[in-house]
Formats: sequence, C-alpha cells, structure tokens
Amino acid sequence: MPALDPSHPDNEGRWDRATTEQRYGYRNGIVVSAAQHLAVAGVPVGVTRDPSDPHPIVLTIELPGVGQVTWHLPDSPDDYHLPPAALWDGHDVCTKYARLAAWLDVEKVTS
Repeated sequence: MPALDPSHPDNEGRWDRATTEQRYGYRNGIVVSAAQHLAVAGVPVGVTRDPSDPHPIVLTIELPGVGQVTWHLPDSPDDYHLPPAALWDGHDVCTKYARLAAWLDVEKVTS
C-alpha cells in the first residue's frame, strides 16, 4: 500500500497531479472498504474531523496488538457510515505503514 499512497514520503513528487488524484481515489476506496470490513469483524474503527485539513475526515483503525493507523479522506455527508473514533495518537505516515505491515504479519501467522 505505501507504493500506492501519494501521501507516503517516498512518493513525494513522483506523479503528475492527475495521476496523484487518481491514486488518492484508489487508496481511499481501499481504506474505506477495509475499515468497513474490519468493523464487521469487531476491530475498532471510526472517524473524526480535522477542520484544518482540506480532507477533513480522519478514518481511524485500531489494529489489535499493533496500534492506531489513520488516513485523511474527502468530506462525506454520512462519515462513510462509521462511528466516532478515538483521538489520534500522534503517529506519522511511516509509523502508520510499519504498524500495518506488522499487523499483516501477525494476522498471517495467526490465521
């Protein structure tokens, strides 16, 4: 996923504006779908709002045993049908993807 995410530091300036917007669209669809499926499985997910960001929805997933991961998303009148989330824990983009990779490794071993 880091290779797809335009917000990852390794991808800064990598694509033109149209490609970047398209990649944000792909990323956002993946993240919202994953959050909705994880919520059904009992993983804590939700949204908060960051009015200082042009993409004010902050989607939060509390990955069991690993920690919180978040993504900023475009505004949505229905908040993507997700409940309110816990407060942001201060992680950065690289930490987010390290946590996601660690959680995927844990899930692979325990599945």
